[in-house]
Amino acid sequence: MTETTTLQMIFNKQEEFQSKFGFVRGESDVEKTSALIHSHSAFVIEEIYEMLRELPFHKPWKDYSNLEREELVEMFEKAREEYIDVFIFMSNIGIFLGFDEALLKQMYLEKLGINHQRQEDPSLGYITGGKE
Repeated sequence: MTETTTLQMIFNKQEEFQSKFGFVRGESDVEKTSALIHSHSAFVIEEIYEMLRELPFHKPWKDYSNLEREELVEMFEKAREEYIDVFIFMSNIGIFLGFDEALLKQMYLEKLGINHQRQEDPSLGYITGGKE
């Protein structure tokens, strides 16, 4: 029996959840899938803003100097809850785009290699991480 990794388990559970709303991988039409990607992308943006608003020092004009440690911990906990919402919607988008763990890993590693090359090769015209 093959053990399911955490990432694949998340994809599986999100795909199962999305099937309750009529999305079935490989069976949903392109127009419906595209609409889902658009709407879930908007949800990601909303959730990111919600996460940012929960963080201390979010508003540069606000005085945060009197925050107690417990308040800071609570603020970060609320931000983590919003991050999970972002992650769920991003997982859904991945499912709609046909990702599974293997494809995500492959494409991530390819892109990471490109990003490293961009940082290491000044002729490509990218600003390096502090190495001017």
